[in-house]
Amino acid sequence: MSQQPPYDPYQPGQPHQPEQPYAAPQNPVYGYGYGVNHGGATTSLVLGITSIAVAVIGGCMCLFLGSLAAVIGPFGIWQAVKARREIDAAPAQYGNRGNAVGGLVTSIIGTVLGGLVVVASILVIAFYGFVFSAATMG
Repeated sequence: MSQQPPYDPYQPGQPHQPEQPYAAPQNPVYGYGYGVNHGGATTSLVLGITSIAVAVIGGCMCLFLGSLAAVIGPFGIWQAVKARREIDAAPAQYGNRGNAVGGLVTSIIGTVLGGLVVVASILVIAFYGFVFSAATMG
């Protein structure tokens, strides 16, 4: 008896013989890209964008509202660092590292802008205090 060569799915002319005919298709994991999106990465991006928007809009309308960005931004930084650490530890399990990096950058920008709004608020209060105290003395 002649022995038949093993089945090779890449050999032309051979019929398709799936190993598990009713199994759900599996996504191959070759490195980055097929993992589940990390929720912390998206959260950090949203917090970063929100802190920038609050700093800019709140700084133009009400200095005290703009200083809220100095509170929101550090939470975005924390989420981004945490998400990046978890994504780097398990790259096959998690994706979405770009959102974590974007969240880190926007959160840093929002924190800096929020800090500038806090400084501006203090300077405006000091200026008005100086002007009103000088007006009442003279």
